[in-house]
Formats: sequence, structure tokens, C-alpha cells
Amino acid sequence: MHSRYADPTVAKIWSSGQRVQRWLLIERAHLRVLGWDASIKHYDTPIHYEVNAAEARTGHDVGAFLEVLEQRLVHPQAQRWLHYGLTSSDLVDTGNAMAANETTGYLATLAATLRKAFDTIPDGLVVQGRTHGQPAAATTVRGRWRPVEEGLFHNLPDPLPAMFSGAVGQHCILSRRTEKEIADVLGMRAVDASTQVIPRSEFHRVLYRWLEWIQACEQIALDVRLMSAFGDCNEPRQGVGSTAMPHKVNPIRAEKICGLARVARGLFHAELEGAALWLDRDLSHSSVDRIAFEDLGHLAAHALSQTTTLLRTLEWHPQPLTPEADSAHRLALATKSFDWPRSVAYRWVRDGVGADSGAKEVTPESVAATPAPRPRVPFDGGTPE
Repeated sequence: MHSRYADPTVAKIWSSGQRVQRWLLIERAHLRVLGWDASIKHYDTPIHYEVNAAEARTGHDVGAFLEVLEQRLVHPQAQRWLHYGLTSSDLVDTGNAMAANETTGYLATLAATLRKAFDTIPDGLVVQGRTHGQPAAATTVRGRWRPVEEGLFHNLPDPLPAMFSGAVGQHCILSRRTEKEIADVLGMRAVDASTQVIPRSEFHRVLYRWLEWIQACEQIALDVRLMSAFGDCNEPRQGVGSTAMPHKVNPIRAEKICGLARVARGLFHAELEGAALWLDRDLSHSSVDRIAFEDLGHLAAHALSQTTTLLRTLEWHPQPLTPEADSAHRLALATKSFDWPRSVAYRWVRDGVGADSGAKEVTPESVAATPAPRPRVPFDGGTPE
């Protein structure tokens, strides 16, 4: 991930050192469930440097890890049973599931902080509502963003499962019961079914929640860009807005969030392409996983943090509402005050009580005081033709 958008916590979760530590936890849990001593020599000494060096020689990250771990195990019997009944995917997919679960928890805390940032918006701040980009009934900023605010904690995904099914996922050596026992030691549930890999739909379910967080931020940022264009708000002035036009205050943060959302959708689409694998297993998803999992985590964390800052620093100065903004109220009041059918009242408001009425307050009296235009279709006092 580009350093400009990298998040330190996400970087730590997905670092090579933490990946090796997760594999270490998995292999030690496996040995203990099988009844063997999983003691490690020099346990406090990081081993990922040795693993990286071994991988440069073997060309296989899990193979390099097992080679180093075998040398670190204290008891020879544990060395004999190391990785017994497992395959590389058991380590890689379960390790990725652990990292993704930790990332989801971290992103949820950032989403909670973003939700609190909505409280910095002045209560009852009214702005011109817009549908299809055109002036509509007035609305409040909090009302406009209520679906986004409430959606930040809807449908939090269940934690991803662990998998210890061995070659081709058939539990040929380790039983389903043993798989569940190892998962219990790790504080995880066992996958319902697998073919040497955890079904990619399990990962897609979690990654899509990350993408939903990003797209929630995108909606806020896009609204800010549009409201800035209409003059309702602006981001705080920075040292340089435009190198050529010093007067400009550009919505830089909002535009960045929208741009990163496009990148996130591209990464998620690449993950979706790995939903179907050749028969029981292939590696076409592996390279994508190495990039997309971590980068989506970075993008979600950055978008949530930046959107929180955006809301806390926005400067509000909503523009006067257009006369057309009250047309919905005028329609309702005209229908009630004159006891007219809606179709007649609709034409009357559209043609006569809109921008030319000059009424500053929508009340039954102000509606009644506005002369009704000659109807386009003759009617007998209540029923249109």
C-alpha cells in the first residue's frame, strides 16, 4: 500500500512477522490437540527473519516456516508430528481468517468513532434538499446522512472460520472432530465444508463489509463535494488550495475518499474473480489475496479516519432555500385548505404558487392569500374534467 494511505495498525496485522506468529499459534495448537509437547526453543526470539531467509532458498513460504519451526521444537516426537494431516492451505487460509477477523474488529472501532463525529454537525442544520440535482423540499444534514450513519453497524459479519481438513479437504488423516478441537483452542469456529481451501465466499462476505464501510464514506464525501459546489459548506482552507488560483478552497479530502473507493471496488472485484477454482484447488486466488486483503484493510481504515476528520472540520454556511423548496408543503396545504382533489391542487401549486408567489412562509393563510391561476382544464368547483 502507498505510504500516503497506509494505516499503521492494519500494516502490523498483515506484516510478515505477524503472519508467521499466527502460523506458529496454529501449529502449536495442532500439536497440543494431538497430545504432543509444543515447546519451542528461544520462544521470545522472532523467527520470521529465519523464515524469510529459508523462503529465499525454498521458494515456498509455508515450507520455509515448517523447516525453521521443526528446528525450534524442543522434543523430537513433536518434530515427527509437526503439520501431521495438514496442508499449506490450512495454515494460509486459517491465518488469513485470523488476520481478517482482527482487521474487522479494528475497522469497527473506527466506524464507531465516525458515528460519533456526526454529533459535531449542528442540530437542525437545514439545507436545500435536492433530487436529480434539482432543488427539492428542504432537509437537514443529519437527515440526509441518517441512512449512512445507521448503516455503519448494520450486518457486522460473523468471524471467519478455521480449516484443518488436509489434502483435498477430505479429512483423510485428521478427523472432523479434531478439526473442531484445534479451532476451539484458537477461539474460532471450524469451517462447515472445504475443498482444501476455505470457500472464497466466506472471505468475500467479510471483505464486502469492509467495502460497505468505504462506500459509506464515499457517499458522505460525494455529498460534501456537491454541497461545496452549491456553497453549503467547505473544507477548511489549507496552505495551498490551487497553485494557480489562490482564492480556491478545494474539497481535497472528499475527492480523495471518492477516488480510493474506486480502487477498493477494483480490489474487491479481483477477489470475486477467485470465487471459482479448478476442481478441488488451484492457486489463482493466492496472489490476489496477498494484495487485496491487506490493501482493502488499509483503504477502509484510511477512508473511515479521513471521513471522521472531514465531518469534524467542515465549515457550514447553508444557502437560502429556493421558493420551490416549499412546494410539497404548499401542495398539501392547498389540498387541505381548499378541499380540492390533488390533481387540481398540484396544477395550482405548479403553475401559480411556485417561484412567482413570493410567499415567505407556508401556512394555510399564505396559501389562501395567493390568487389561484386560471385552471388549464375547466372544472366544476372540485372535480377536474
